[in-house]
Amino acid sequence: MRGADDIEIIQRAFNEGRIIVTNDKDFGELIFRRRLASKGVLLLRLEDESPENKIRVVMNVLTKRLCPRW
Repeated sequence: MRGADDIEIIQRAFNEGRIIVTNDKDFGELIFRRRLASKGVLLLRLEDESPENKIRVVMNVLTKRLCPRW
């Protein structure tokens, strides 16, 4: 949703049951300070911002959260 307003992205993600994966701190501000409804936000701060690395990091985080014994 490039070019979409942050509020629109948050609302769509919530309606579709999705978490937001971003490197934009504004989403956290909007959700936590304004208390907007969300399914979650994963804020990434990576040295390697390549799409492949972002996917690898997100998959590692989700695997550890969903399957902590692995």
